[in-house]
This record gives sequence, structure tokens and C-alpha cells, in this order.
Amino acid sequence: MLGVDITIFETLHSLAGRSPWLNGLIVFLGQYLVYLLAIAFLYLVIKTPPGRRLYLFSLATLSVILSAGILNQIIQFISHRAGPSIILSFTPLISSGANSVFPSGYMAFLVPLGLAVWQFSRKKGVWFMGLTFVAGVFMVVAGVNWPGDIVVGMIVGVVSFTLIRLFFREQASTPAFTSKDSLLA
Repeated sequence: MLGVDITIFETLHSLAGRSPWLNGLIVFLGQYLVYLLAIAFLYLVIKTPPGRRLYLFSLATLSVILSAGILNQIIQFISHRAGPSIILSFTPLISSGANSVFPSGYMAFLVPLGLAVWQFSRKKGVWFMGLTFVAGVFMVVAGVNWPGDIVVGMIVGVVSFTLIRLFFREQASTPAFTSKDSLLA
């Protein structure tokens, strides 16, 4: 897959370094958009009706923990794939500080959030996922990730979200504990 990665990477990364304002836009969309999306998610949680707020927050939080905190870390430890700036010897526009960038931690973080938003509002979810994809593309343009890192990070996020959602659905289908079920009765 590295051949396809290099071809797509070189095409996208050719946008970097053309002008200071374009570099600023690339950095904003590749790095700071992630933070804005995280803040937007928290805002949407606060604006969600109280009866659904805890479910939305729990679904997203557990999915992110599984995706970015567990699966992504295991895959990075096992694969230890160096980023394009290390392999091609250049300075990226955004410093990642990571030796291994496969899969993308940003995508493993943002995709579960976007899917949780999509569960509650299709329109907002589509926007969230679209902006998540934009952030991923601009991480490639900035020289931090290979395109495959972004794709696999998104897959890790989708799988994690799906597993957590199935767990929640399974829990919702089991009868709730009531006072009649008390062990003392």
C-alpha cells in the first residue's frame, strides 16, 4: 500500500510551502480544526436534551477510549510505521511529536465523536464527519500522515464505535433491575 500512499501523498503535499497564507490554512485545517470539532462535540452534548445527554456522552467517550486510547495504541506499537516526514526527510508544517503515525490518532479520536453526533442528528453528523475528513486530508497535506494512516484511523474509529454501540444496545435490551428484584425479597 505504500506505493499508493506515496502517490497520493505527493499530490496532496505539493500544496504545502506555496505561500504563507496557504501554509496557515493547512495548519489550521490539519491541526486546529480537530480542537474546534472537539469543542463543537461538547457544545452539542450540552445542547442535547437531558434524557439523551448521558447516552450521547457515554457512547462517544467509551468509543474514543477504545479507538484512540486502546486499539490505536496497540496498532501503533505493533506496526511502528514512520510518517512521511521521517521517510522522505523533510520538516512537516505540523509537528506530530510521534514516531509512529499509523493509524492516525486524530481520526481514531474524531470519527467516534462524529458517529455519535450522527446518531442524534443526521445533518450535524454529516457536517461533523465531513470536517473530520477535511482535517485528515490536511494532515496529509501538512506532511504528518500518509493517506493510509488516515483511512485506517477512520476504520479503527468506526469499528470501535460499532462495538460500543452494540454493547449499549445489548445492555438496553436486558430488563432493568427493579426493587421487586431485590436480593432481600
